[in-house]
Amino acid sequence: MRARAGDQRGVALVQVLIMSVLLTILATGLLKMTFGTHVMVSKVRHTDIRKQWVEACMARKIAEWAQTGGACVSGSCSFGAGNPTVTVSCPSGRADFTVDN
Repeated sequence: MRARAGDQRGVALVQVLIMSVLLTILATGLLKMTFGTHVMVSKVRHTDIRKQWVEACMARKIAEWAQTGGACVSGSCSFGAGNPTVTVSCPSGRADFTVDN
């Protein structure tokens, strides 16, 4: 029993469609892996920068508090969005400073 030419074309079309779907799924997976890694690296970089800001803030607070002889007992750090500046202020008003990275 021999398949007709129309049947062979239909089978070939189905095979092409199946391969297209499989290649699309594979390409989507590769793109997700590639861009997922890029986003992860970006988040790590932002986390490292914030960590550096916090460390700079704490180091500067300790240095300033040592100069006030203990008069300044607390402080706060505020991080500007997109701006690598740490602002530290003590309630006593004796130690107000800004750390720029």
